[in-house]
Amino acid sequence: MAAEAGWADLVKLMMGNKLVAIGSDYVNDRINGKSLVHDAITGKSIEVLDIVLSKNSILIHSIDKEGTSPLSHAASIGYYNGVSYLLDKFIQGTYQRNQNGLFPIHMAASRGHVEFIQEFLRRCPDSSKLLNKQGQNIVHMAAKNGKDNVIKYVLKTPELEKFINERDEKGNTPLHLVTMHWRPKIVNSLMWDKRVQLELVNDAGLTALDVAEKYIGAAPPFRKVSQSLAATKALPRRRHGNSAKQQLLQSISDL
Repeated sequence: MAAEAGWADLVKLMMGNKLVAIGSDYVNDRINGKSLVHDAITGKSIEVLDIVLSKNSILIHSIDKEGTSPLSHAASIGYYNGVSYLLDKFIQGTYQRNQNGLFPIHMAASRGHVEFIQEFLRRCPDSSKLLNKQGQNIVHMAAKNGKDNVIKYVLKTPELEKFINERDEKGNTPLHLVTMHWRPKIVNSLMWDKRVQLELVNDAGLTALDVAEKYIGAAPPFRKVSQSLAATKALPRRRHGNSAKQQLLQSISDL
């Protein structure tokens, strides 16, 4: 479409054409599952986006076939200028979920867009507390999607420290999730951080290390890692916990 291609003059013509509905009904009017606003965002054109929203500002509430708002869409595709522009126009969009229960900041975390997370937190500090339908925060989202850069950012940001060991609705911490989804780099980052509580159990009564034995131990490539995790299980009580950590991390690096 013209909006996605960034053809500003053609978009102006379309917006003046009676074939394009200008009214509240257009909020849910989609072509091929996408609204004109989403097309403008996909094309990464502020000029086109401004033309569309200047003609009818209500279009900022458009959703695509997946129930994703313009702000969430911009965050998911890595369009920083679009995110900044949309926040200027409608900052309340920060608190708008898609049909999967994800907020824009969750989309940014799951894609590894640290600068987007920083922008959301700068403008809406309480957005760090937003949870999806599984009771998961931005750290959970980054963990299960393997976004090590987001985890490193969280670990060095004092304001986000309280989320490092937070449990989701099934009692899983970020460490549980990286173990379940087998994210070696993040296991590395979390295991060496003293603030990460290895002994926490989920609703099934399992620590992250127990989970590793359950989900990873049966797979031949991960068998020696599982053995190392079993040894690491006693880390809080052993004098030589660092040796077990080193064994674990060496096993990870050998894969």
